[in-house]
Amino acid sequence: MRGSSSSTCRRDHKASVTLSQKEMITTKRNAARYVQQGYGHADSEALRITADHRPPTRGPRCLDGVMSWVANVLLNVDLFEDPSVVESFTSWLETEAPRSYSAEARGVGFLLPLHEHAEAWGGWKNPECRTWGGALNHASIPDVVKYFAELPWRRPDLAQLLVQDQDQELGAFRLWMLREGRAQQHAPLPEHEEDEFRADCNE
Repeated sequence: MRGSSSSTCRRDHKASVTLSQKEMITTKRNAARYVQQGYGHADSEALRITADHRPPTRGPRCLDGVMSWVANVLLNVDLFEDPSVVESFTSWLETEAPRSYSAEARGVGFLLPLHEHAEAWGGWKNPECRTWGGALNHASIPDVVKYFAELPWRRPDLAQLLVQDQDQELGAFRLWMLREGRAQQHAPLPEHEEDEFRADCNE
């Protein structure tokens, strides 16, 4: 999803971004939602998102002149997992992970340890889990899942990756766990999904 220049992402600059054919296929079903939220308009040939106003965001609003595409990611691992494995994952996300719009562009964000911030949790006790979270921008989700599956987890059967991509149907998280050396999607159940996303992650 390429803009004509970095000004495409400026909040005070009214411009339109036309999605690529692949992105249009996966997001056209959400056209009504974008229009209802005031983010743009849809025509008969392509979904166009008008960047005339957007809610405030954290960090850069765009990469390489491309409007943001957010994936919410949670990683939950064994309580006794080697911290260096998680560190290698988040370092890869920040510096090496390919972006969805270009195989050459690298870096999509990073994860922070949510379990170290008890003030963000409800209840009367500190969380007893090892959970990281991050809002990634333009992450190639199949590549993220593949890298997650290849890491040397202490207990692979306890490693969980949850991803809510921006075009995810109904706003649900997809849950991947490792079985027989591969990342398998456990929720939503694959047979209930209409797109080809799950197959792409296991190619």
